[in-house]
Amino acid sequence: MRIYTRTIVAFLACLSFVLPVMAQEEVTLGPEVGEENPVLSAVIRSADKVEVGKNIIFDSSQSFNPLPDTEIKSSWNFGDNSRLEQGSEVVHSFSQPGTYTVQLTINNSEEAATTEKTIFVYEKLLVLFTYGADTEELEKAYKYAAEKNILLKIFDDKSSVSDLEATRNLAKSLSANKEDLGKAGLVMLWSKRANISLNALADFAKAERESNKDDKLNLSQKSFAIISAENLNILSRIAKGTYSVLDSKHILLVRQEALFTMIESINETELIGNLHNLGYEFKLVDEKSLRVGILNLMSSLVNYLRNSGVSSETLFLILMLPVIATLISIARQFLGVTTMGIYIPTILTLSFVSLGLTNTLIVLTLVWVVGTLTRMFFKRYRLMYVPRIAIIITITSLAFILLMYVGSFLQLTSFLQISIIPALIVMVLVEQILTLQMERGMKAATFLMIETLLVSMVSFALLSLPSFQNLIIGYPELIIVLILINVFLGRWSGLRISELFRFRRLLDEVEHAEE
Repeated sequence: MRIYTRTIVAFLACLSFVLPVMAQEEVTLGPEVGEENPVLSAVIRSADKVEVGKNIIFDSSQSFNPLPDTEIKSSWNFGDNSRLEQGSEVVHSFSQPGTYTVQLTINNSEEAATTEKTIFVYEKLLVLFTYGADTEELEKAYKYAAEKNILLKIFDDKSSVSDLEATRNLAKSLSANKEDLGKAGLVMLWSKRANISLNALADFAKAERESNKDDKLNLSQKSFAIISAENLNILSRIAKGTYSVLDSKHILLVRQEALFTMIESINETELIGNLHNLGYEFKLVDEKSLRVGILNLMSSLVNYLRNSGVSSETLFLILMLPVIATLISIARQFLGVTTMGIYIPTILTLSFVSLGLTNTLIVLTLVWVVGTLTRMFFKRYRLMYVPRIAIIITITSLAFILLMYVGSFLQLTSFLQISIIPALIVMVLVEQILTLQMERGMKAATFLMIETLLVSMVSFALLSLPSFQNLIIGYPELIIVLILINVFLGRWSGLRISELFRFRRLLDEVEHAEE
């Protein structure tokens, strides 16, 4: 014990001697490379881009002077044939657009130093918010705009998330860059699906309208353009709802090939004329488009709800609900596919839409595995039904937290950003799953769950088609047709498609007997 004590004391004594020496060595280190013989160096501080005719401040105060007792004199050459300016801080404006090389020369009576900085002077500002757009095309557009002395600011989202999450992200991007949006002559949005752009615009406009901040943006004089490869006739009906929320000049729906034309056109009037002359397909949504008639009564109602503050996501899910229910009805009554009722496949399909296919399957697998193992473990204790289900839901929740921890550890950002409410709804399905296992057995329950998943995935695949989504959202009156379809299915008394295959041999024998 004494040996250990002496060893520790000796070690601490060594530290008390070494640490001050190390600290002293660290303080008295020699100068870094370049500091041994410091020289005069010029530094320009200013913006890199400025609009033509607007003032820009140039500052040389960060320049280095190795002789602090001497005064630095600064001379500015702006490269636009204007007179030289003197001073550490000067204000200048360029009368013509283009790219200029600004030269700063400083001297301290013993030596001089010069540096240069390139300034891009643009004629107008355009902004382009994108999601899932072609990177190569964006680079071409940026270079083309620069050649025309136009500043094109591109805010590109490369994330891979569900359409609902992409809509939220795009709305946040609009809000975060609303200063540039307010200065821009034309605001363009280009998403892989036009609904993402339109819904994001509507959500952004509602947030601005409800905002009490001083930097609240006035959208009444703004022009918006939506770039899309989808059916513009259907999109124009959807865009009416967005326009009623925006209350802007207009919304222009155009094709990708019109991007360069939008960049080079001086104003909206010239842009519309150029689109006409070049034969580009486009649709213009403005005040004249909001006329209410018998054929668009339900569309007008949906637009009114959007303008009243109901989110685009909520309206989309409400409109999709009867479509999903009808698809499941067709699968059961006409095709003969067995599912776990209509509630569970409907919930699963909506979860696919909200969370994405992969995330929903991960949560559902977690619910199935953890719920089954927990039920088997507590089976020996013969607990009452409700407390047992409560325990299973509790353990499933803890397993979900652990799963999120694993996702955070592996930096799976797409899983961490999922909407929690749909995920919780899927987790609560554990009660229906376990009840099914107890009533029909593990094997039968597994096959029934697989059939339910297949129906839900097929419904999700159909709902994911942009043309199908646009058709339902653009023409919500079609939901009335779904009632007629379900009336027909309800009165259907013939064989289902699956039964034709199941009883094919029997039907053949009956036909032979009749012959």
